[in-house]
Amino acid sequence: MKNRNSEIEKRTKRDMTILGTTLSWVAISVGTVFLTFSFLLPREGLAFAMALGLGIALMPAGLIAIVTSYASSSVIERSLHSKIDDLTASLAVSVAKLNSTTEYLDRSHNLGLRMVYPDRKQALHDFLTYAEIYVQNRAIPKRELIFVGSSLKGVITETPAFAIQLEKIIEKTREHPDECTCYILLTHPFYSRYRETQEDRPSTGIAKEILHAIAWLEARRETASNIRIKVYKGTPTCFMISTSERMLINPYPYQVEAFKCFCLEVEVNERPDNILTAFYTNHFYKPWFGEEKREDHYLQPNALDYLHLNLEGPIPEISRRVPGSPDKYGDFFVIPDQGSFYLAVNIRGLATEIPYDRKDDGAQSILRISNRLEVRLLNLSPDAEEIWETVGEIAVDEERNGFWHNRLDSRSLSAYSMIGVFDSSLTSPFAHEELANEKLRGTPLPVLWRWLVTRELLPPAKAVDSPKNP
Repeated sequence: MKNRNSEIEKRTKRDMTILGTTLSWVAISVGTVFLTFSFLLPREGLAFAMALGLGIALMPAGLIAIVTSYASSSVIERSLHSKIDDLTASLAVSVAKLNSTTEYLDRSHNLGLRMVYPDRKQALHDFLTYAEIYVQNRAIPKRELIFVGSSLKGVITETPAFAIQLEKIIEKTREHPDECTCYILLTHPFYSRYRETQEDRPSTGIAKEILHAIAWLEARRETASNIRIKVYKGTPTCFMISTSERMLINPYPYQVEAFKCFCLEVEVNERPDNILTAFYTNHFYKPWFGEEKREDHYLQPNALDYLHLNLEGPIPEISRRVPGSPDKYGDFFVIPDQGSFYLAVNIRGLATEIPYDRKDDGAQSILRISNRLEVRLLNLSPDAEEIWETVGEIAVDEERNGFWHNRLDSRSLSAYSMIGVFDSSLTSPFAHEELANEKLRGTPLPVLWRWLVTRELLPPAKAVDSPKNP
């Protein structure tokens, strides 16, 4: 490129010099002819004046042009040199951009990059529509739709239109139980506390969002077994929605919600190192299912199942409730793990005064509940120091709502028989029935409770082999 520019510069300079010199000598020659011719003409005539004038004009002009052409050639040379340098630099920048763009497009194609979005809202607008079509596409025999996120707040809460689309996707997935499975992996609510300060969120705020999302999803999946929900033991790194064809990836910044950050959309291709395959394996499959067994150990999956149940009480018999009073005042989540378990208790609208046992004459009894409650676990094992073990406290706010959660280390859920919420300022007028365990018989019930030892919570019985024919 540099040699070519130098050749053009030399050629231009030579051509300009030849042209200027030729014109100058023509002017000198013509001027000399007119001056010589003027001496042969009568001095009083017009012809003499014209010939003399042209000769005087042309010959000095030619001489001056020859002198100035050599002087001005350096100026022209510098000007041309500057313009050529500018053109060369501009051309070099354009070539570099073209090379960079070509390399980017080539790598993007190889890795499966399909589109880039400035935030999750714009990305979801297109991707959720595609996902709704995908779950109904029977041309794909075994379809998978995967959500990996913190609390799905950016889908469920921030934009109502997205929540409606997600409801449709769940509904369509339910309709194809043998062909399509939806996996939803959310953040373990215990680990959400590590993000509260960075995102300027209230204490337990993110945990409540996660548990709300689980309840929201449960209500819409109904009893469908092909819509599965788990929680991951760790803070999130990327929000992800994936099918077997395309994937949306949205990174989590340290100090702002992910739905305000950029998104990448990728697609699967034949290359083994494409983004979709790598992210599917490491961001979903291994966390959900675990890794292969090795010689020295087995890496357990970090995605855990959970238990979500309503709390019963505070009035046990339906016949003693005042008509129109709520049946449920709270729920709880349990997430068992190796050597520990997570427990969250959510109180909703627990009134200060709860009427019960209304008589025909209008008289009734009142159960008055304070704004300080205790969470206790029932341990009926023979070596237990106390049958009721206090594990946390709940402060009820002005709207009579309260929340408590924690991970209970070095404890097994199977060691406990009941979860109870007590008000230490009162003694419940309701007692355990006569058929209860001898340690409980006749003692006051908690304000709210739930038995953990029930048929629905016990592990499934092993199948018994049928006797063989002799």
